[in-house]
Amino acid sequence: MTILVGLEKILDHNVVEDSRIEFKEGWNPEPIMHTICAFSNDIGNLGGGYIVIGMEDRGKPIGIDPSSADILNRSLFDIINRVNPVCRVETQLMEYQGKEVFVIWVPAGRDKPYDCPRSLSKKSDKREVYVRKLSSNAVATTQEVRELISNKIAVPFDDWPNKEATIEDIDRGLIDDYLKRVNPKMYKALSGMDTDEILSRLHLVDKVFEQTCYRNAALLFFTQEPERFFENAVIELTYKPDPTGKEMVEKVCRGPLDSQIMQAVEFVNRYAVEQRTIKLEDTPVAKKIYSYPPDAVEEAIVNAVLHKDYSVRLPISLVIESDRIWIRSHPGPFSDITDQDLQDGIMVSDKVRNAHIANILKELGLAEARNTGIPLIHQSMILNGSDLPRLESDAERFYFKIVLPIHRSFMTQKEEYGNGRGRTQGEIRSEVLRLLAENGEMSVKDISDSMGYRMPSSNLRAAIQVLISSRAIEYTDESRNSPMQKLRLRI
Repeated sequence: MTILVGLEKILDHNVVEDSRIEFKEGWNPEPIMHTICAFSNDIGNLGGGYIVIGMEDRGKPIGIDPSSADILNRSLFDIINRVNPVCRVETQLMEYQGKEVFVIWVPAGRDKPYDCPRSLSKKSDKREVYVRKLSSNAVATTQEVRELISNKIAVPFDDWPNKEATIEDIDRGLIDDYLKRVNPKMYKALSGMDTDEILSRLHLVDKVFEQTCYRNAALLFFTQEPERFFENAVIELTYKPDPTGKEMVEKVCRGPLDSQIMQAVEFVNRYAVEQRTIKLEDTPVAKKIYSYPPDAVEEAIVNAVLHKDYSVRLPISLVIESDRIWIRSHPGPFSDITDQDLQDGIMVSDKVRNAHIANILKELGLAEARNTGIPLIHQSMILNGSDLPRLESDAERFYFKIVLPIHRSFMTQKEEYGNGRGRTQGEIRSEVLRLLAENGEMSVKDISDSMGYRMPSSNLRAAIQVLISSRAIEYTDESRNSPMQKLRLRI
C-alpha cells in the first residue's frame, strides 16, 4: 500500500527521533520488530508511527539501494507475522534530500496489547509487550499492559465507527480537495479509486458485522454537514464590543472542521484584528504590532477544535469583547494537567483526545506537533508585545477557556490606567518578556531597575520562575549562581 503523507510532513521540519518516528541506517529486523510492536500498541494514543530506513539518528539521509525494496518488504512480512495479533503496516520508497529511503508506517492497532519475540534467535521463545517511551522502545510494565487493555475498550470517539452514515453522506469533492492539499502527486495516483478504497487507505473505514462503517473523523472532515451526526459540532461566534449588546454580531460556523476553523479566523480578522506601526526608541526601525497577533488567534481556534470531545453536545464558543477574545470548548484538560499548570500557562499531557483529527489537521498545515499549541500562542503574544493569555477550567474539568488580552496600545487610556492598581503577576510576566525582547540578555537586577523597583521583589522573582518553568525564558549560564548570570527569551 501507499503512504499518503509526504516525508517532509512526516518529519515536520524537526529531524530528530521522537515518540512517533524512528530512524535506521540499515535493515535490522529485531529492533524494527520491537518498534512495530510498540507503534501498534500506541500507548500514548498518537496514531502509530513511522520507521525510516536509510536515515542517520539525527535525520541525515544516507539512502538505500532502491532495488532492495522488494527484499525489505519480504523481510517485513516475516516480522509482522511474528507480532501477535498480526498488525498492519504500509511501506513506500520516498525521496528525501536527493536520497531514496524506505518508509514504514505503523498505524495504531485496534487489538491491543500486541506482543512479539524478545529475540529472533531460535534459542529464545520469550515474548514481550513493547511500548514507546520518548524515542525508545521499552518492555511494558504490568500497569501499562492493563492500560493497553483499557485503551482497547475505550477507543477514542473520533475513531469510532459510525453505523448511521452511508456512502451518500460522504462528499468525494472534499476528499479530493484534501488529497490535493496534502499530496498532489498522490491525488493523481489515487484519483481512479472509488471513495471507499481511498477512505480505507486513510484508515477511516471499519467493518462492523460485514457492514462498511465510516469512522467519526471521516464524517467530521468529509461531509458537508457534520452536525447531522454530531449535535453542536459547530463554532458559535459573537462580536460584543459593548456589554449591553449594542452592535453585537453573531455567526455559526458549520461544515467540515477545517472549514469551520477558516470561517472563525476570518470572523476574528474582520472584527478584532487591527495593525499599527510603532517607532522604536533610539533606532530608525519601525515595528508592526497587532491588537491580537493572527498566529495566536488561529492557533487558539485550532486548539479548541482539536481538543473538543465531539460526543459532548456543546458547541465551541468564541467571543470578541472590547479588550479580549475568549474561546471555550468542552471538556477541560486531562487530569494530569494541574491547576498550577493552568495558572502558569503550561499545557503538557501524556494523553491525546483526538489522534485522528490531530493527524488530519497536521497534514493540512493547521496544527503543529503535539503539546506545542499553547507554547506557540505564548510565543506569538510575546513577539507582538502582548500580555500572556490566561488559561481557565473548573474543578470538574467540564470546560477549557483561553483568554487572549488585547495589546495595551489598542486600549483606551481609561481602560489601561484608570484603576490605579499595582501590577498583577500576569502584568509583571508580560513586562519581563517585553524588556527581554527589546534588550536581549538582562540580569534580574537590570530587569528590576527597568521596572522601577528599588530591589528585586518577591513578586518579580516569582514571575521569572513561572516564565522559566513555562520555557518562555532561560538562563544564559548553566550555573545559576554565576555572578554573570542573565536571562533571555527562549525563542
